Amino acid sequence: MLRLTNLRRYAVLSALITLALATFVVPTYGINPPPSITDGSMNATGTVLTLSGTNLTGVLGYGPFSVTMGGITTTNVTVNAPGTIITATFTTAFSPQSYAVVTLFKRNKTICDFSYLTTIDVTVGAVGPQGPAGPTGAPGVPGAAGAPGAPGATGATGAPGAPGAPGTDATVTTASVCSALFPNAASPATSCKALIGSVKMVFVTANVYAADLGGTAPYHAACQAEATAAGLPGTYKAWISTTSTPSDNPASTFTQSPVPYVLPDSTQVAANWSAFATYTHSNDLDENASGNPLIGVVTTTGTYADGTASPNNCNNWTNSNPAAFGDGGEATGSANDGSSSTVNWSYVAPYAFQCSASAQHLYCVQQ
Repeated sequence: MLRLTNLRRYAVLSALITLALATFVVPTYGINPPPSITDGSMNATGTVLTLSGTNLTGVLGYGPFSVTMGGITTTNVTVNAPGTIITATFTTAFSPQSYAVVTLFKRNKTICDFSYLTTIDVTVGAVGPQGPAGPTGAPGVPGAAGAPGAPGATGATGAPGAPGAPGTDATVTTASVCSALFPNAASPATSCKALIGSVKMVFVTANVYAADLGGTAPYHAACQAEATAAGLPGTYKAWISTTSTPSDNPASTFTQSPVPYVLPDSTQVAANWSAFATYTHSNDLDENASGNPLIGVVTTTGTYADGTASPNNCNNWTNSNPAAFGDGGEATGSANDGSSSTVNWSYVAPYAFQCSASAQHLYCVQQ
């Protein structure tokens, strides 16, 4: 059963996008009245949430941007033409318990607008059995019909009431919004910045992965799965290459961003892509997606520090033969994690491990 309570909230002005911890006044509405969510339901698999209400295309008419439930965010969100039903599809199934649901709406066709959001509490659980029917009460004695009364005279128009006191503007802080969106993040403010693209998150996988999973795709999927499980926003790829295709490497396929690359706890690793794709960093890349330290672990890369493919890759990550080798790096835990182009976080010459050796960790980078 879903037990829903609808809480309307007014949001911050565009200064919220810069994530300064400040308080703002709710702006004037756009072309539509504010959205209102009044009901909802979850499908049998626990992955598709349906929200119903009014004006769900948002005050600016571009529809919802994302739905966050229990700290897990999805942008796979649609709204019907009347603006009465939002459908949000998650990749993670929800277990029975109570969740906070936050819906953000679009400023335009592609950008999130924090100036208005809706919040609702959702309880997911089984429907209890119907209780037994109570006994039927005895019928009451009918009363006598009264005579119709004569119409009363129209009363005089009352004097206008005194003006009410001015209302107080609703306010919300950046910290409270980010904590609601990312309750389990090591740094909710950093996760907010990653959501709107003002930083890129990087981390080391908590799990290890064998060297023969077959190409780079399984390792990209592993990074995305660990980021999603930790509640991090965005799309993630593994820092790994093959030589079967000339362009199958980070230098060719990664988003090369001008914004800082940071760990989940907000520690800066590099000021931008140019500073990230080199053998020295501002700080070591030594945290998992939850912000916990991982120091001295070996990573599978097959990649030089500049993002191009190195020669040893266990036959493009398909070979577990002890005679084959794979290139990798090491999260050293030092302040500067590289001493040269051949001994650094991404590449340790001539190779880091035998392909038949135990599984290794991965570096993961937000796109």
